[in-house]
Amino acid sequence: MKIYASKLTSGIEGIDIDCLYSRLTLERQIQIRKFVRKEDVYRSLLADLMLMQIIRENLPIPHQKISFEANAYGKPFLVGINLHFNISHSGAWVVGIIDNAPVGIDIEVISPMDLDVGRILFSPVEYSDLMAKIEADRLAYFFELWTLKESYIKMLGKGLSKPLDSFAIRIDGNGIIRFEAENEPEGLYFKQYGIDKDYKMSACATNKGFPEAVIERTWEYYLCIS
Repeated sequence: MKIYASKLTSGIEGIDIDCLYSRLTLERQIQIRKFVRKEDVYRSLLADLMLMQIIRENLPIPHQKISFEANAYGKPFLVGINLHFNISHSGAWVVGIIDNAPVGIDIEVISPMDLDVGRILFSPVEYSDLMAKIEADRLAYFFELWTLKESYIKMLGKGLSKPLDSFAIRIDGNGIIRFEAENEPEGLYFKQYGIDKDYKMSACATNKGFPEAVIERTWEYYLCIS
């Protein structure tokens, strides 16, 4: 299992966007061109370029033979290749994860939030855990829970067909993450990474071999690869 991260910094505005588009499939070009905000365009371009590069680095086959399809819920997968992946981006960061078994990853910028939304997004026990925190810690804990739940949903690859309140994720005083559900799956693992004090990032996997460190590269690394 490997986890990658790249932060968008100043200078990307001067990049030849059309050149970057040409390295993507026509379908992805059409999807990304629909974004109105340039920030969304840059993040999506970097996410696609990062994905292609880390796949090429970890597969001993020509990139021309790499092809994607999507499951019934829209989650992409590699055709005929046992390499699972997931990508997430928020704010200035783009992160990705790969493994030989299902994986999910989520990163979110910590931003002001009406915590009452937790009544909708979280299970009753999760919301209770959230409100039990001292007020100064609640916002950070909200995004810890949110990224953990999102990483699980993304690992499943079934979109929002899995109700967010149908399972609970709890973090004890020692930082141990527990998954609770009526039919609790076996072999489910979580890990959080602190790559930026203003963000929360979580990964979910069906293997427990999480790397201790994230492979962090500049955005120029991915944009300069042909």
